[in-house]
Formats: sequence, structure tokens, C-alpha cells
Amino acid sequence: MSMEQRIIVACKNPQCAYMISLPYSIPLEKTEFQPPMPMEIFPLRVVCPKCEHWYAYSAVEAEWSVFPILSQREDKLCPTSWILEVACEAPQCESLTRWHIRDDEGLASTDAALRLFHAKPQVVCEVGHPLLGTTRLRAIHPNSLRPRSE
Repeated sequence: MSMEQRIIVACKNPQCAYMISLPYSIPLEKTEFQPPMPMEIFPLRVVCPKCEHWYAYSAVEAEWSVFPILSQREDKLCPTSWILEVACEAPQCESLTRWHIRDDEGLASTDAALRLFHAKPQVVCEVGHPLLGTTRLRAIHPNSLRPRSE
């Protein structure tokens, strides 16, 4: 079976520490070295699927881990993630934040958004304004970001 490396983070909630895999992956190469972290994705804002707390992660808090590459059919039956881009609606704020929602249940984009807006503590933009069920939201299902086996 083909393998890939995916970025993972550990939930920062001390009562949880759940390991969350994210939809950034590369095929496993025949090397002992870890690939560099793609710095453009940081800070990562992740909602933990177990405790529902959100945290921002830096590159030093993320690591690569090895997973099997699933076929397209298997992938539809297995957990994935949603990426939600949320624009702040506070006056004169142009902040756009990207949030990662682990999906173990086959959520629709509206359900992923509900999970985000019910996270603890309340989600905020980069400047600290509360994000309240904004109408300026874009949901990305990242299956197309992952390599596929035939």
C-alpha cells in the first residue's frame, strides 16, 4: 500500500491532547528526512473534534506523520477535513482567517460551519473580533488536495 506524510497537531487542551491530522499531505519518498513544513499555512487554526476547543498552531507545534494513501472509494468512507475561510465583518477589519475542522462523520459544509461557530472559546479573527455566523464564509473540501492512488 502506498504511504503519504500528513501534518498533525496535538490538541492543546490538557484534558484532551487528541492528535489531529490535517489535509496537507505529500507522497512518502524514499528518504529518511522529513520534508520542510509549508510555512504559508501557518498559523493553523484548528477545532478539536473531541473537546471542541480551538487553538492556533505554529510550525514548531506541527509535525509530519505517515499514513496509508486511500483509494478514492475508501477515502469517501474515511475521515477527512474541512477548511473554512471566514472574513471578519467588523467595521474596517479586513481579516480573513482559515479554520480546519476534522470531519469523522461526513459533515455537510453548513454543519462544519456550525461546528466552527460553536467552538470554545468563541472564534475570533486575527485582530480579535468575534466571528458570529458570518455570511462571508467559504468552505473547501480538501480531498482534491490529497494525492490519490489508482
